[in-house]
Amino acid sequence: MAIGVESVQASSSDIGDSLSMANKIIGSGGSSNSGDRSRTAEFVELAIPVIGEDNRITGIHTLGLQAAWRFEQYSDFSNTDNPKFGIKYAPTERLLFRSTNQKAFKTPSLYHLYMGNTISYPTLRDPARGDEGMQYKTRSGGNPGLTPEESDNISAGVSYDVPMPENITLSLGVGYFKYDLEDQIASIGAQYMLNNEDRFKYKINRNPQTDADKAATNPGPDGRFGTEDNPEWGEDDTVGGGIPGSINYIDNFYANIAEVQVEG
Repeated sequence: MAIGVESVQASSSDIGDSLSMANKIIGSGGSSNSGDRSRTAEFVELAIPVIGEDNRITGIHTLGLQAAWRFEQYSDFSNTDNPKFGIKYAPTERLLFRSTNQKAFKTPSLYHLYMGNTISYPTLRDPARGDEGMQYKTRSGGNPGLTPEESDNISAGVSYDVPMPENITLSLGVGYFKYDLEDQIASIGAQYMLNNEDRFKYKINRNPQTDADKAATNPGPDGRFGTEDNPEWGEDDTVGGGIPGSINYIDNFYANIAEVQVEG
């Protein structure tokens, strides 16, 4: 058995230079920010040898159970408890079955929460307007509205020690795992958002349509106008179909963007 307690105090600051904060550097700008966090945790781990060398029975060479529990309290998030359970079963000396199930909880880092905002002007394509690349204002940085990532992990496997001559070992094994992650934290990418604007309209701030925008040819789903070299690009163009207003800015702050599932 293992029992433990942790206590952590952390702080972070992102201080920009005065010229960037005053937006006096062409094509760049930003702001400063800082934050702190305190965390306490208690945990216990148990390894229980149910059946072993002293009490073996027919069909059970060894049997062991594992259990762990961790409880954490955060100053800036709710409390969380994360259990883990495992079992190992060997019907013979050479054959072993194992399985574990674990839940995990990861708070956003102070960097993800409190990183200062940055303004940049990368060259991007706006498919909705059919342009071939322009510099657009993009805002990025920390996001104090982030929520924790949570995961559920399952694994199982079997291994067999093949009888071999002395001083030679051979072990065969097969394993399975499944990893489910919710609310993954990442930045999406400005171009990806423009290419999928229907999903990210709330992150793309556009100016109102002008009369010219309303009467303009729409480039269609491919986001390109037909050219002399590539006339096929114009097959879905709609003359007079209109285009949205020009981009004012794009927000690319850290966000809880995805669910991830890995299985194998």
